[in-house]
Order: sequence, then C-alpha cells, then structure tokens
Amino acid sequence: MGWAALLALWSLPACASISTQSVAETFVLIEDLERQQQGQDSAAIRHWDRRMHELALDSSRGGLEAVPALCAIALDRGRGPKTRLLAVIAASSTRDPTALPALTRILWDPSQPDDLRAAAASGVSGLGLSLRSRRAALCGALERGLSSSALKETLYQASSLGCDQPDRLEVLIRELDRPRNEPERLALRNALLALARSAPLESSRALLRLVERFPPGSFARLAAIDACHEGSKRLSLIPADSTRVLCEALEAESSHPEHAISALKLLPKVKASCHALARRFLAHPDSLVVTEAAESLALLGAREAKTDLERLLAHIHEDARFAPSPERDPSQLFLRLSSALKKLQ
Repeated sequence: MGWAALLALWSLPACASISTQSVAETFVLIEDLERQQQGQDSAAIRHWDRRMHELALDSSRGGLEAVPALCAIALDRGRGPKTRLLAVIAASSTRDPTALPALTRILWDPSQPDDLRAAAASGVSGLGLSLRSRRAALCGALERGLSSSALKETLYQASSLGCDQPDRLEVLIRELDRPRNEPERLALRNALLALARSAPLESSRALLRLVERFPPGSFARLAAIDACHEGSKRLSLIPADSTRVLCEALEAESSHPEHAISALKLLPKVKASCHALARRFLAHPDSLVVTEAAESLALLGAREAKTDLERLLAHIHEDARFAPSPERDPSQLFLRLSSALKKLQ
C-alpha cells in the first residue's frame, strides 16, 4: 500500500475504516504501515504510530469476537514487532478472560521480545479474571526469568495484587537490594509491595527478614519498612516477631529521620510494644521525628509518656527544635503534639 492510500486511510474516521474490515484486514494495514515507516524521519514515525495505535484499539471493539484473531497475531513471530505489540495491547483492552492463555504464553516465554512481555504483563492484570488467576500469570512469570522492562512491568502489576507463592519474590528482592538508579529503586519498592500484599502469613515473616537484612540508613531498609505499612494487618498477627524486628529497626534508624518516621508510624499499626524506645525519640533533634514519636505513643496508649509530653509542650517556645523555619511550620507540629497529649489524658 502506498503513502497516498495510507493518507486517504488517515483522513477517514477510525471507526469507519474498522467497520468495513475484519480484525485480520485491519492488521494487514497496520503491518503495511510498519513497513512503510522504514527510512522515515522521527516525526513521520510518531505520526503513523498514533494511527496504528488507533486502528488496533478500534479492532478490539468487537470484544470477545475479536480476541482469537488478535491473540493469533500477537503470537505470530512472522509479524512485525510493532504489529505484534499492538495486537497484545488491543487484546488486553478488551479485558476479556479468553485473552489470558495467549498473554500468559508471551509473558512466560523468555525468547519473546522484552517490550512484548511487558505489554502482556500489563494486559494480564487488567483482564476480567479472579485475583488468583491474575496472580498466577504474573507471579508465574517471575519463576521463569524476566529482564529489563518486562521485569519492571510485572513487578509493578504484582505490587497491587501480591502472589500466592511469594518465595520467588523474597529471592528477587535480595537480588535487587543494591539499586543503582531510579528504575531499579522503583522495581525494588514494587517487589516489596507485592510481597506485603501476598496471601500467606509466611510473606509477612519474609518481609520482617528483609527489614533485618538491609543495612540501617539504606534505601532498601526504608522501602522494606514502608512496605510493612501495607502488610500491617498480617504483621499484627505475629506480634512478638513484629515487635522485635521493628523496634530493633527503629533503634538502628535514630540517625536517619525519614527511616525513623516511617518506623514510628508503623508501631501502632502492628501494636508493637516498645514504648520506652519510642519515648526516647521525644528527645530526638528533629522536630518532626519528635512529633511522630508523640503520635505513635498516643496511638499505643502509652500513658507513661504523658508527663514527657506535658513537659515538652510547656517549654516548646524555648525549644530550638521547634523554631520557625522555611521548611517546617512549628505551629502545626504544636497542634499535633497537643492532640497526642489529649489522647493520653
């Protein structure tokens, strides 16, 4: 098909062109467009990429009837890479459960292109299927090896679903524990969130093991503590282990305010009984850490901290930690401290 014919196609409303052609015929046009892009400048390529995407999505409006043809194109290694990718996107957009076998086959196959596997991971999570079915497809891919964008997308999708068998997640997190850049840090965070949202209670124990494993002050330690917030309900079912690990972590993070704040916020959620340690943070040099410690103690019902808070509030205007600054409004911290004291009265 020449550029003149393609330009004519562009001038038609997308739905009109699709209404007169089957999915197969539409993808003949898409593949022709892909071939025509060779040697074109970047502006022309972007222009036709948008058109190809529109055509692909329009082909998916047939819903269930369109899925078999779309999946066949996605699995056809003889097709162009953009054509296959658009077929995956179109099949996924139907949200039809019958797309699962083809998307899973692509996702689990290490020989498939990385971007195709990433698109399949994104598609699987949006299908109209049970949580267990989507977990099985995404977490099964982790067992079969993923790299680059496919790994990052699979972890991103799994971060909101969790896994039924989280063993591989713990191993993977240990491999990601020294992230070198932002994409790797995001992958580690998503893996930890996936673990926190996994079903078995063993996933909570694994999360605690990782908190212990990561060095104090490290990004990985903070990401693990943050993930514990998502899994706090299950962590509260193992109070002895949670209290020991999280209180030890809090003590080790005294020189890292962001880490300490996250740990302090977590203590009431898991009912960790380390009141004496939390009281020590009322003397911390960072006013926000002090405030978080007060609120944590109030939520824990640590009445022994009442006198400490009364003394702190009585002298707060003389306390250099609560001096006005461009970064922090001491009046807001004062209100939070006062509210914490009222909870203990």
